[in-house]
Amino acid sequence: MLNDETQEKLKNKLYPTVDQITFGPVTKALDKHLQPGIRVLDAGCGKGSWILRNYRRRIGLLVGVDIEAPKEGNGRMDEFILSELDDMPFPDATFDVVICYEVIEHLRNPQKAFAEFGRVLNDGGVLIFKTPCAISPLFFLSRYSPFHWHETIKRLLLGVQEAHLFPTYYRCNTLKNLDHTLRAKGFQKEMLESIEETHCYLVFNMVAYCVGLLLSRLVQVLHLTKPFRSQLIGVYRKLGSCVGS
Repeated sequence: MLNDETQEKLKNKLYPTVDQITFGPVTKALDKHLQPGIRVLDAGCGKGSWILRNYRRRIGLLVGVDIEAPKEGNGRMDEFILSELDDMPFPDATFDVVICYEVIEHLRNPQKAFAEFGRVLNDGGVLIFKTPCAISPLFFLSRYSPFHWHETIKRLLLGVQEAHLFPTYYRCNTLKNLDHTLRAKGFQKEMLESIEETHCYLVFNMVAYCVGLLLSRLVQVLHLTKPFRSQLIGVYRKLGSCVGS
């Protein structure tokens, strides 16, 4: 697996704007919506979402929810709750922002989870998410391959242990399906974009990573590839009372 220094050198040489394109939409959304004193739910937090580390001092209350407890404390969270995302033990309108980062693909019932996000958000609250696109070539193959293949590939190529993997369903993972489902649950689109970052999955080898960077750069600039790019990033606002499940 390539170290961080090698990855940075290759990115600077082959695709200098890649980090801006990859992380820019999420960073812009967090800068806008994470105002001082904000109440944030990290839905599917894992060990504690790394994307919130630079915003921790702004956040008045940070609560994490996941089906597996962090192994090391609360990961900079004020509180951790062990729970499924489609039935969370919070009163209505508890939070101002829900972060759902690389989680939607794991939801068995995304419609029910989105309804639950709407319930725990106050009116005007915001859902910020990033998730793979099910019809991108990479995740299309992933969707229709046996789960034990995922475990083997990630363990051999990326050094990811089996205990860190969860089944993926991709039941709402296209631009069209996400927008339709979230609107049906009482959300209004503020932003929905697709980005290409296949290179992130090819860090096991220098040649593969270089090819991935060039491919990601090409796919990102071609307008016709928009529905098929590997990641979807969205910001949706709750207006009024969200529709039930």
